[in-house]
Amino acid sequence: LGGWSLGGAIAYEVARQLVVEGGHVKALFLLDTSSPSETYINAMQKLNPYLSKILESNGFFDKFPEYYKDNILRAIQLETKLLFKYNPQLTEFPTILIKSLIPDVLKIDAMDDLDSMHIINSLINEMQSIGDNGWNKYSKNLCVYNVNGNHGSLVTSHVDDVATIIMDYIFNKHRS
Repeated sequence: LGGWSLGGAIAYEVARQLVVEGGHVKALFLLDTSSPSETYINAMQKLNPYLSKILESNGFFDKFPEYYKDNILRAIQLETKLLFKYNPQLTEFPTILIKSLIPDVLKIDAMDDLDSMHIINSLINEMQSIGDNGWNKYSKNLCVYNVNGNHGSLVTSHVDDVATIIMDYIFNKHRS
């Protein structure tokens, strides 16, 4: 079982409920999933006013028609609120976090507003410094793998790296 981004938190809860109902979870894969830890919540709340600037500076909106911009921003803000309200219970099943090492705001230096740039970079650095994205608070059996990409590239240009980690885990480390 697994998920990317907010989907990882949803998969975590599905796995937890499966165990509560008597099921067995051999492994849960979280692909660059943030936990609702206090550090992440505080940083994301501070980042929310800059979300549009971050996405524009990275060319994210270039992929979509202009009329989607507001809907995309609202969807991301809603996902953030949902994550903040989620209170995961401690689990014992193997949880594998595959984490991106490069922040999505890599092109933030191109921004005109230097004050915003410094605030965003410091918040992103604060979030990146949490090596396990805060999941050690919720998983007794956490393993973290790093991929030299950003949040979006984990499921695009670095998908082979992610697949290799998953396959290695499934076929070599945890046959049962």
